[in-house]
Amino acid sequence: MKTQQNANKRIQEIATDKVEVFIDRKRDKKGHKLLTESIEKYGLLIPITVVALPEGKYKLVKGQGRLLAHQKLGLPRIKAFVFNEQELPDDEIIEGWLIENEVRDELSTVDKARLMKMEFEKNKSYEETASLFLTRASTVREYIGMLDKTSEKVIRMVEDNRMSFTQAKELSMTVKSKEAQESVAGLVVRNKLSKSAARIVTKRAKQMEQRKQKVTVRLLEKNVRARQADIRDNKRLLSALKQRYNRLVPPVKALMKDPEFIVLLKKHDLPTPQLQEEVPYGHTY
Repeated sequence: MKTQQNANKRIQEIATDKVEVFIDRKRDKKGHKLLTESIEKYGLLIPITVVALPEGKYKLVKGQGRLLAHQKLGLPRIKAFVFNEQELPDDEIIEGWLIENEVRDELSTVDKARLMKMEFEKNKSYEETASLFLTRASTVREYIGMLDKTSEKVIRMVEDNRMSFTQAKELSMTVKSKEAQESVAGLVVRNKLSKSAARIVTKRAKQMEQRKQKVTVRLLEKNVRARQADIRDNKRLLSALKQRYNRLVPPVKALMKDPEFIVLLKKHDLPTPQLQEEVPYGHTY
């Protein structure tokens, strides 16, 4: 590649505080400690790669770990391969991020969605974006839609592993108001609600929106408590039915097998019940 052939001519020393990290990743602490110690002892062996921006700033393409090590060591400058945006197009920048993050650090779903959005904004094609990420156009559409429709506060919950990407996507597809999304997400996370309970709360928030009601945590909590009360009532009802079932069914079955009783039914032209195969309580086919 032409940019690689001319790379050695591009090495410059730039200020570490002028480099902007567009995709921030959590790093392996042990591995990064070793990298920092190596740079402190031997210096930087492989320069980072950046794209020059206006006002003397730079966009990081590769080398976040090396940059963080320099900052931790208090080194004000770092060696870098410097390109302008014409020499290193967005697709090469994105490929660089994918190599740095997805292959080595397992790029998160949210970060992948952000990269997809950046690529889509450049080419305006779901198909082209999908080919870069080795996925389907429908997946790209879903990821970008989730970013556009979801509250930043909810997205941060996903990044902090307090809520799954799927949960956040379902929430954004169901509840339009970002303020309402935050109320639902906060309630779900704080109370550690199950997936089914979270869906019930989300559905309730949607109904409130449709009625032009403000979706608040207080109203949602009231709905959750009412739902929990219904579940307790249902459990009590099922327990009572089970007790009655256990008391009534065995005598009735014995009666149906009594020949004298069957003769009596026929004598008075009454229907003779047919015993069916017993289905264990609580089981349905």
